[in-house]
Amino acid sequence: MRKTRIIGLLFIFGLTIMSSSLLNTTAGDTIPATIAVIAAQDDGIIIDGIFTDWANPVLSSMDILEFGNPSNYITVDFKFAYNDTFLFFYAYIPASMGHVKAMDVHFFGRSDQNDGVHMNAYSPEYLDLAFPDESETATVPLPDEDYFGTNDIIAASIYASDSGSYFEFAKEIRSGDVAGKDIHLEYGNSIAVEFTAWINVFPVDGGPNYGTITETEFRYIRLSVGYNDGDELLIGTPDVSNQYLWVEGEEFQAPYLDGVVTFDGIADEAVWSDATLYNVTLSYQNFTDGSWDPLNTITGEMKLFHDGTNLYIAFKIYDILSTTHDFLAFILGKSVDMLNYTDGTDFVMINEHGYSDGFLPGDYSEPTPDVDVGGSNDGQANETYASYYHHVELAKPLVTGDAIGRDWDFSVGDYVYISTIISDDSNLGPNYFELKDVDGKRHFVVHAIKLLAQGEEPTQQETTGNTFTLGFGISDLLIVVLAVTPIIAVIYRKKFKK
Repeated sequence: MRKTRIIGLLFIFGLTIMSSSLLNTTAGDTIPATIAVIAAQDDGIIIDGIFTDWANPVLSSMDILEFGNPSNYITVDFKFAYNDTFLFFYAYIPASMGHVKAMDVHFFGRSDQNDGVHMNAYSPEYLDLAFPDESETATVPLPDEDYFGTNDIIAASIYASDSGSYFEFAKEIRSGDVAGKDIHLEYGNSIAVEFTAWINVFPVDGGPNYGTITETEFRYIRLSVGYNDGDELLIGTPDVSNQYLWVEGEEFQAPYLDGVVTFDGIADEAVWSDATLYNVTLSYQNFTDGSWDPLNTITGEMKLFHDGTNLYIAFKIYDILSTTHDFLAFILGKSVDMLNYTDGTDFVMINEHGYSDGFLPGDYSEPTPDVDVGGSNDGQANETYASYYHHVELAKPLVTGDAIGRDWDFSVGDYVYISTIISDDSNLGPNYFELKDVDGKRHFVVHAIKLLAQGEEPTQQETTGNTFTLGFGISDLLIVVLAVTPIIAVIYRKKFKK
């Protein structure tokens, strides 16, 4: 037991559990299950890592998706069975996306039952888990012993690195371990189940990277004992208020150019004539209630180049009225999923007061100026309003060494990832974003800017249309009035210090 306990603590500290951030069991109507499964009675199951005794229970299948990249998925084959003492589970996860190191099974949706099992495929250790409720300060599942409960499971697994991994456990169906939030299921009762898995990563190195519940998907299994008596599960609307959803937009290219830029906000220097030109479309979102106006869009003109030392951006956008609340901001990162970096990512803002180099913390708290944490204000920019247009010229060093300020170092040939935010006459917060509807959910559009080598010609000289097409209908507008994603919510709470 002591060895199991140590292994559990090692993986728990780094665990990112999707259900903890997405489940809100008190909000909204019950979300329907993705698949309903009946556990049949079977007294012949033995937990020994040999699966020939699983011939009678019905085989079911469900996909687990990669967190942050749902186009990657793996189909899990699984079975449930029960007898008077135990609920039995079997699963096979193929190695189609890499070695399958471990798996969690999470039971939820019944009052005071927030139970789970962790199984390592490459070692014999396993854990009986208790998942945190919304009222608790804990944010990750912990061993039952940490809640003064007991380890009421028996498990076995087989790790076949080239083909896949097999998992098997027996969990007391009515253990009476209230402290450990264990399941208590009578004949006909149902409970919700989700899976998470570690693919090509070890639990001791961090949390799972595949699951049935992800940033964009809420899928679970309705498991019933013997038959489904129709009892309602306590599952509400997913709370995604602390998740950044993103989609990769059009690739941009920044040619290698030599030239002098005078930072007056007007891109009239000769070097800008050879820069690449792109149009960026932003859509309006009400900061107060999160509602969209899909017909209200603005298109900005962006020019790009670099000289091996700085990335240069010129931005021009129409505005009938210039106010002190107007600003332009860029989120900058090292990869397309920059919005979900644990330590946060780079963020720069330009307005009539000048240029601020800051960062968006990974804990979704306030944007912070680099200088406030001992970093430096790396870069320069200026803004000018003329003839109903805001004009901005910006230079951001490719290498700053300012890791404290979440600045990233780039070399020729690298990609710089970027998304644009604008405040137009808004004293409440930013109100135009690069956003796109993906299956009824809002996603930030993140562009990759390739830093071309000297003499390398751009393959994309100019875009004349929108970088994406908004796909919202009337029904979408009625649905998409939910909590604003944190990046929208935090930028304007505390403006950068001047």
